[in-house]
Amino acid sequence: MGLDISLVKKEYVVEQNITHNLNHMWKKAGIYDALYNSEGCEAQEILPILIDGLADMVANKEEYEKLNSPNGWGLYENAVPWLIELIQGCKDYPDSVIEVSR
Repeated sequence: MGLDISLVKKEYVVEQNITHNLNHMWKKAGIYDALYNSEGCEAQEILPILIDGLADMVANKEEYEKLNSPNGWGLYENAVPWLIELIQGCKDYPDSVIEVSR
């Protein structure tokens, strides 16, 4: 199972999927609600939250790596690039509407 998050403008402009095993990292970074509870919001509404969360994750890499999933599904090394890509999508399509599927 995983988190599917999409930015939509009449058609899908960004569509990403990542494992739920990262939920502890997302919570620590303060972006869990922005990812999981943003259905119907515009991308620009969650963008500042995602940027702040990414900054914390990068500044405190060792703390986040402690939250790596023991089964290998849900690693810091995958979370950061995924989040960077989502942030770029939010910047590119700020008025796109978010759809979330769990």
